[in-house]
Amino acid sequence: MKRVGALIAAVLLVVVALWVRGRIGGDGIKLGGGEPTGTIVCATEVARACEALAEEHPEIVIRVEAAGTTAQAASGAAGEFDVWLVPQTYAAVAGELSKATTGPAPLGTASKPIAHSRLAFFVHESRATAFNEHCAKTPGWACLLDAAARRSWTSIGGQATWGDIKPFVADPLEASGLLALGGAAAGAIQPPIDGPTIRDDAPFGVALNSLKRARVLTGQPSAGALQRMLAAGPSVADIVVALESERDRFGASAASKATLLYPAPVVSAEIVAVPRRGSDNAERLMDLLTGDAGKEALASTGWTPGAAAAANKNSPSVGSHIVLRQIWEEIR
Repeated sequence: MKRVGALIAAVLLVVVALWVRGRIGGDGIKLGGGEPTGTIVCATEVARACEALAEEHPEIVIRVEAAGTTAQAASGAAGEFDVWLVPQTYAAVAGELSKATTGPAPLGTASKPIAHSRLAFFVHESRATAFNEHCAKTPGWACLLDAAARRSWTSIGGQATWGDIKPFVADPLEASGLLALGGAAAGAIQPPIDGPTIRDDAPFGVALNSLKRARVLTGQPSAGALQRMLAAGPSVADIVVALESERDRFGASAASKATLLYPAPVVSAEIVAVPRRGSDNAERLMDLLTGDAGKEALASTGWTPGAAAAANKNSPSVGSHIVLRQIWEEIR
């Protein structure tokens, strides 16, 4: 009987140990036990918010990728995810691209904007005065395009030792990059702005060509480029176009190395949640992202709750954004 009792005790210890191990996430079991209960694809601009959300809800799988990558994949089939957290501009692009495919649309209706952030010029502190004066203290997208076309800092009032102007604009596969192209078009072309107008505006095409040729740190998201500039200084980049929410990731000492200028017309990224049709987990995850948990995760990483003010929504139409991306890709 003692041996039987000892055996039962040993079995119980093993069972308890396995249960505890599962609770702490051992052997790939999610914290909290059980299988993953859904996948959220997050645009790179909201990666930190999604990571914060995952800390509170480890049962959710998070995948981070450029918004353009997800939009292209979702134009044929929505892929292996339940909800997409992304700036509204790319949600609209995905919807437009899916119209060219047969069968039912893979994505459902986007939520109302959960949070927003304005696009800004992060200008290295050593260059901010010269750039601001070149722009007559009202920096705009047209001014950035002009500076990139002139190439050197001496041509816009800077010092000869500064060399070439080194702007960073993310690839339009990134939402911040596509929004920057929209802002450039809104700032340089007389409305109404549409695809044919953009293609027919020769001076704008030349300016966009100059911007792409002048840009540095290609292949990086805006957060990475901004981090490089703040760490290494203006020798690697001196004007970074990025969302103001990125400032939140840096301490006061690092952030003070860049001056934020909000170009006219102001362009904002508005974050929405987009469900995948046919997903059993989409409704629950949509409630999570649009509720207090999602709002708090975004607010804790520099996003402002709710929709952007009407005056800060100056991007052109979704069709114009698609044309702008095509033009950018055509520049060699």
